[in-house]
Amino acid sequence: RPFAFTEGYLDAHAHLVAGPRAGALRALADLKGRTVAVARGTTYEQWAHANGPRYAFRVEAVSDDAAAIALVTAGRADAALTAHTAVAYAVMRHAGKARLVAAKVDEGRVFALAFRKTDTALRDAADEALECLKQDGTLARLHEKWFG
Repeated sequence: RPFAFTEGYLDAHAHLVAGPRAGALRALADLKGRTVAVARGTTYEQWAHANGPRYAFRVEAVSDDAAAIALVTAGRADAALTAHTAVAYAVMRHAGKARLVAAKVDEGRVFALAFRKTDTALRDAADEALECLKQDGTLARLHEKWFG
C-alpha cells in the first residue's frame, strides 16, 4: 500500500434509512420486494448488487448519497443504504420523513486518515491527536453533535 494510516476513529458500517413508504422495515430480511437506493460507484452499491438477490430487493443507483436519501424522503425508494454517519445526519435533517433502520451492514471497516508512507512523523502526530480526542471525549461529543 502506498499509504500509512492512522488508527481508526469512526466505524464505517452502513445503515439503512427508511422513508414514509417503508412501513415495518426493521431488518435486512424485510427488504424483500422493496427498492433500495445507493450512491453509484460506492462500496454500498457493490454490497447492494451482491446481496440484492439474497434479500430479494431492487437496487436504484443514483449520483450520490444525497440523491439516494432524497429518493427515500420523496417516497420513491423504500430505503437508502449508506454510511451510518450520512444516515444519522439525514434522520436529524429530515425529521418525520426519514428514520434509522435497525439493520446494519458491518464489514469491519473504519475511517482513518491517510498519509504518504514517507510521512510517518505526520501520521504519528495525527494518531496521537486522535487518541487525545478519543480519551478526553471530544470525538464522542462531535459525533453526538453532528450525527445524534
